[in-house]
Amino acid sequence: MRRERCAGFHVAGLATARTMRGPGSRAAACARARRVAVFMGRRSAKIATRKGKQEQARVKMFSRVGKQIVSAVREGGDNPDANKTLAMALDGAARVNFPKDNIQRLLARATAKDQADYKRALFEVYAPGGVGVLIDVFTDNNNRAMSDIRTVLNRFSVSLAEAGSVSFNFDRLGCLTIPSLPSGMSSDDLLLAAVEAGALECEPLSADDSEDSDEALSNGFEVLTEPSELMQVRSGVEDAGAEVESAAFVMVPKMRIATSDDDASTIDRLIEALEELDDVDAVF
Repeated sequence: MRRERCAGFHVAGLATARTMRGPGSRAAACARARRVAVFMGRRSAKIATRKGKQEQARVKMFSRVGKQIVSAVREGGDNPDANKTLAMALDGAARVNFPKDNIQRLLARATAKDQADYKRALFEVYAPGGVGVLIDVFTDNNNRAMSDIRTVLNRFSVSLAEAGSVSFNFDRLGCLTIPSLPSGMSSDDLLLAAVEAGALECEPLSADDSEDSDEALSNGFEVLTEPSELMQVRSGVEDAGAEVESAAFVMVPKMRIATSDDDASTIDRLIEALEELDDVDAVF
C-alpha cells in the first residue's frame, strides 16, 4: 500500500506532518498543519509586538527621568536636600532602576553651559465626540514638539484648540499609585491613612484602568491629592506600611462624557500615537 507524506510544516519543534494513507487524509493533515502554523505565527507576532511596546515604554520612561533630573538641577541646584524637585526625580529614577552611572553623568551635564533647558508646554485638543485631550510636553525644542504633534493630529483630522478652551475642564492634582496592600492592611486602613495625611480621594484600580488586562494591578489603588500635599500624603501612606509605586502630577477631568465605540477607538489610537512622541510626557 502506498504511503504519502505531507512535508514542510514544523510547529514548536515537532513535525506536524504524518505518514498518512490516502490523498484525503494527507490533505486534512496539511490543512491542520497550516492552521496551527498560522496560529503560532500570530501568537509569536503578538508576543513580539508586546515586548516591543514594553521596551518602548522603558526607553520613554528613562528619557523622562533624564529630563526631570536635568531640569531640576538647572532650576534648583544639584543638592537634593535643598531641591525637593530633584529629590523627587532621583526617587523616581531609583524606582524604575535607572542606572546610577547615568544619574551621575546627568548631574554633571546639567550644569554645563551648553546644556539645553527642558521646558513644559500644554497643548489642548478636542478629539472626536467632543472629548477634551491635554498633551503635556517636556522638551528642549518647542517648535519640534509642535511640528510632531501637528503631524499626528493631522493624521486623525484633529486640530489644536485655543489655550484654555480645554484645560478649564481639568483639575491639576497629585496622584499616588499603590500596586498592592501589605499583609494585614485593608483598603479601609489605607483610606484612613491617606485621608489623615491630607488626600482628597482613594479609589481602587480595576482591570479597566490598565492598558492590558493581563497586567492589571492586583488590589491596586490610586490616591489623589492637592499638588502641594503630594509628598506629605506619600509619607503618610508609606508610614502606614503601603508601598507607593509612583508619584506624579496629573490632570483629572471634572466631568466625563459618553462616546460612540468608533470615537472611543479613534481616541485611543490618537492618544497612543501622541504618547509615542519623544517630546510628549503625558496625555490626559
